[in-house]
Amino acid sequence: MIKHKMKSMILVVCLVLGLSSWGFVSNTHVAHADALQIVQKVTGNIFYSTDEKSFKINTSGDGIHWIYYDYWGNEVESGQLAISGGTADLVVEPARNGWFRLIVTAKQGDNVLTIKETSFAVVAPFDASTIENSPFSVQTHAARTDIIAQSADALVPVSAKLGVKYLRDSFRWEDVERIPNELEFQVFHDNYLDLLGTYGIKPFMTLALYNALYDNGMSPTSEEARLAFANYAKGLLGNYPEVNWVEVWNEPDIPSFSKGLNTDEERAEFYFNLLKTTYEELKPLFPNVTISGMDVAEFGSGHFLEDLYQRGALQYMDEYSFHSYVRIPEEIIGEIENHKNLMKQYNNNQLIPMNLSETGFTNFNFDEYVQANYTARRVATALTQGIKSINIYNLQNRSTLPNDFEGTFGMVRHPDDAKGAYVPKPSFVAYATIIRQLSDAQFVQIEDVAPGLVYVYKFNNGTDDIYVMYAPSGTEVELHTTEAVQLTDMMGNSTQLQPDNGVVSLSLTQDPVYVKGSLTEINDIVPEITGPVSLLYSFYDGGYAETEGTLGTATNKWVTSSVLKGYDGRGSRAITHPTGASVRWLPAISVPGPYRISVYLPGNPAAPAYTTQQALYSIYVNDVKIDEIEVNQFHAQGKWLELGVYDMPRGANSYVLLEDSSALHDRPLRADALKLDLIPATDFDLELDSLTIQAGDAYTFMPIFTPVEATNRTVVWTSSNHEVASIDSAGNLQALHPGETTIRAFHPATHKFADVLVRVVDHPVIVPITIDSHYNTSGYTEQNGSLGTATNKWVNSTVLKGYHGGISRAITHPTDASAKWTPMLPQEGGYRISVYLPGNPETPAYTTTAARYSIYVDDELIDQMVINQFLLQGSWQELGTYRLPAGSHSYVVLEDANPAHNRPLRADAARFELTPITDVSLEPQQLTLTIGQSAGLLATFTPTDATDSGFIWSSSDPAIVTVDGTGEVTALKAGEAIVRATNPLTGIYAEATVTVEAVEPI
Repeated sequence: MIKHKMKSMILVVCLVLGLSSWGFVSNTHVAHADALQIVQKVTGNIFYSTDEKSFKINTSGDGIHWIYYDYWGNEVESGQLAISGGTADLVVEPARNGWFRLIVTAKQGDNVLTIKETSFAVVAPFDASTIENSPFSVQTHAARTDIIAQSADALVPVSAKLGVKYLRDSFRWEDVERIPNELEFQVFHDNYLDLLGTYGIKPFMTLALYNALYDNGMSPTSEEARLAFANYAKGLLGNYPEVNWVEVWNEPDIPSFSKGLNTDEERAEFYFNLLKTTYEELKPLFPNVTISGMDVAEFGSGHFLEDLYQRGALQYMDEYSFHSYVRIPEEIIGEIENHKNLMKQYNNNQLIPMNLSETGFTNFNFDEYVQANYTARRVATALTQGIKSINIYNLQNRSTLPNDFEGTFGMVRHPDDAKGAYVPKPSFVAYATIIRQLSDAQFVQIEDVAPGLVYVYKFNNGTDDIYVMYAPSGTEVELHTTEAVQLTDMMGNSTQLQPDNGVVSLSLTQDPVYVKGSLTEINDIVPEITGPVSLLYSFYDGGYAETEGTLGTATNKWVTSSVLKGYDGRGSRAITHPTGASVRWLPAISVPGPYRISVYLPGNPAAPAYTTQQALYSIYVNDVKIDEIEVNQFHAQGKWLELGVYDMPRGANSYVLLEDSSALHDRPLRADALKLDLIPATDFDLELDSLTIQAGDAYTFMPIFTPVEATNRTVVWTSSNHEVASIDSAGNLQALHPGETTIRAFHPATHKFADVLVRVVDHPVIVPITIDSHYNTSGYTEQNGSLGTATNKWVNSTVLKGYHGGISRAITHPTDASAKWTPMLPQEGGYRISVYLPGNPETPAYTTTAARYSIYVDDELIDQMVINQFLLQGSWQELGTYRLPAGSHSYVVLEDANPAHNRPLRADAARFELTPITDVSLEPQQLTLTIGQSAGLLATFTPTDATDSGFIWSSSDPAIVTVDGTGEVTALKAGEAIVRATNPLTGIYAEATVTVEAVEPI
């Protein structure tokens, strides 16, 4: 028996009032208590491009500021709007299609009252009823009244603007048969199908699910329950002749939809019997109704499906229905191939029509922008595999929580969402665009475009070729054509592109575009880049493939770890016993060059998880292994780790392989993300302009790049005089012979160069040395006083700042106390020793007036100086210049020389400076004397503050000229001699020519 039953209107009234609180219905239902309301004039703010795009603004303020952005984050429009009487209309005109993020700020004068955000969509007008065989469908839950019921009044018009041909929903068995053998279709069932008819949408009905009247509400396994289920299906088709497409049950392979069954064998037996009974009861009565079977949640191991095939399930369906939620859009190809191959195995190598009745992406794993991109790519890719129809799950979010797994598959928001009832997510427009492009098109072929970086799918609508194109890692293509082509972006905006010499150049990104026109050839070309290139690959981002272990056990398989978070907070991947297991990251390189390769090691460094200490990362370039790095994943978890910089060629034949190199394989191996960064240098220089080096010594230059993380660091090195110094390709200089040469470093990437004047000398080259010894350094020690009191101990002084603005040290009663600075001197020489006296000279603190500084050389006291710390505080004071040996046996000791010890002694830093001379000259350089005369030569050196400025004087011929230690020369006999002044520390010298003339007789 079939009859109709009038439902109570209470639900309808509650639904209307609920919607009004979100500004969905007419203004009469809008409350003005909020500081700001953005009231929808059109359900979900979803507009046709021909509509006025407007919103009713209610606010207690006197004005608003508004701004909105497109899908790519570009500002489109902004402005101010004065508010009078608490309300005004906001009209926007983006002059384009797409998804837009609107932000409205309510203000009172200059004061911000509140800020609210919503979104809206603009799509081209489209009538799916004019398309005979569109493959596009979307899921709703609008033909029911339970806890997850949705509003057909809201969602059917939204679906029409989306452009789908079909809505997948269900008149649930439990709602229809509430009394045994009596079928009662409800008013909401009639209204639902009436709405679909009004909007030209066809129903795709799932026959489901349980009924408490049969088999205790479990899966209908008894013959009575199966016949009752088939009777419900017959009643549905008989009562609603507009329903010409149904599927039997939903996901019978998983526990959620096989209540009471525990094994795959039980589930397969149940579903086969139900499918057979339903088909045999329906098909003779409704031969034109398409009956879809299987409807599995996932391919899995294939055992459930094999069982059904072996039982002969294919003869009880007109088409094969399956679901797929594989992470990466293009992985659907492998999933479909699995289904096809198994079907062919049991069906004489033949296929029946295939229906992808559920697919989609949740915001639990993917943000809303990725969801949009992935949706378009998933749909286009599935259509290339001969799929008859595609149903996106879900039209509406089932939750208001932004990261709820089941609740965020939707393309529009929940009616209670803070951003607005039914407002679109970017995926709504992405799906609407591909529907408008391909609804009446047939797949032709996948275009093979070397080197495999671009996805190009060719379709034809009977008039035009339509190409779906995208490149997840980005690239450029040249489209060869003799006529203009139409380019439509993922948001539905079309432009005409004219060829230049038969070529249209196009930059491709991860977002699909649609090219309509006749193309004779498609070439992938190297893009010109003006900035960094960053590529990322992971379990969720693509370019990632796992190989399970060879043991076949549960712990020898990769699983998701929700505890050890990946680089972006999502779960990472792990395998407990990694014997024979591996991961490959497979980048697609469009721009060849040097890439810094880094991997993320999941985990928490504060509480490291048990992880392998021998993770082996192998770098392959063009399928050839060029390097390997072993990483301790246990110690380094929770951070990005750089593997190195490698020259990566264009294409998709280079990769990184991760394995466990431990022979025991007894600690988990973990995998997450791989990042490749090509960072062009914008400027280039060297660390010095000149270099003095001793013959026989070597030096390695250090190029300086801007930015510092630049990866293109190839430099070409040359020497202007190979006899003086040579330099290799790595910037290693070898000093050969005294003289001068110019070293040039040329950076081909920027066409910039840097020159260094190199002077090769035949004596050692001494570099300046400055050592600051102070509190908290290894060279500073203290000795507390002998009294043992609190004031006889060294303490920090934060009031009297040290030389670097930090704390200094002080002791209030310094009886027998001391401080000591002991530097580690790398070079013997003359050192200037200075000490810093902490304090502020403008407001001097109470301090000793007799601080005694004792200088020790080789542990022997050689000098002392008493300084008034009170008068000189806040300044450096030079103690003197002393010749100190290399090592740590020379030091300065500070004590209080005041016998009363009644004023604080203070200590901070001691500085030891060795400043070698860099040049010397003699004046005069030419000197003429007569026998018996004497004259002085003056050695002038630079820098003038050199600390080791002593000279050894010598004469090339002491029989002609002698010279003493001060440069005083004496002429002994006629002739010529060279007098040299040599600095013993550096070996630098200068010479003067002395000519001695005989005394002419009188």
